[in-house]
Amino acid sequence: MTAAALPAGALRWPLAFTLALGAHLAVAGFIALKPHSPAVADAPPPPPAILLDLTPPVPLPPPPPPPLPRPVTPVSAPKPPPVIDRAVAKLPPPPKDPPQVQPMMEAPVPTPAPSAPPSAPQPAVDAPPHPLPSGPPPDAMAAFQGRLMAHLGKHKRYPMASRQRRQQGTAWVRLTLDRQGRVVSHHLERGCGVEALDREATELVIRAQPLPAIPAEMGLEQMELVLPVEFSLR
Repeated sequence: MTAAALPAGALRWPLAFTLALGAHLAVAGFIALKPHSPAVADAPPPPPAILLDLTPPVPLPPPPPPPLPRPVTPVSAPKPPPVIDRAVAKLPPPPKDPPQVQPMMEAPVPTPAPSAPPSAPQPAVDAPPHPLPSGPPPDAMAAFQGRLMAHLGKHKRYPMASRQRRQQGTAWVRLTLDRQGRVVSHHLERGCGVEALDREATELVIRAQPLPAIPAEMGLEQMELVLPVEFSLR
């Protein structure tokens, strides 16, 4: 088979291979013919430079001398003022008082005592016909007051409204009795603060008549008393 009879694609691939092989061989030959230079090793860094100053040092100025201490001026103490001797003139002693002459005392002449006048006859003091009453005996008075309080307690009434409201207190009643135990006068001496209880205390004295009679041994026609009227729910 001739080259004209081969197709165009069959001749293209061998030609390309031949050109590539020739190029590679040319490069290899160039490298082989080039002289080899020795590899330069990395040199170590130079040591740091040391600067030596060989000039002589400049001498320092000498230190100043220390200051001299100040002279101490002695302080003299103040001199005391000079003592001036004053001449004291001596005065002559005062003259002594002349002795006083005591006056002569004359002896008093005793005078005769006056004679006492004759005493007048003293008037006779008549004795009272009856001894004055000295007040009721304390024991009799206490016993009579006890009977009065017991008698009033039997007639005392507790107001219903005050009982329901739990009102309590003590009212004081002043009254005057005759000998038979009748009430001559009466009034509220001091209230307890509850009007119903105060009113009951004054009405009690009238409602409880006749009160116990005054004992004969007390010797009183009338008697004035202040009695407490107690209202308690205990």
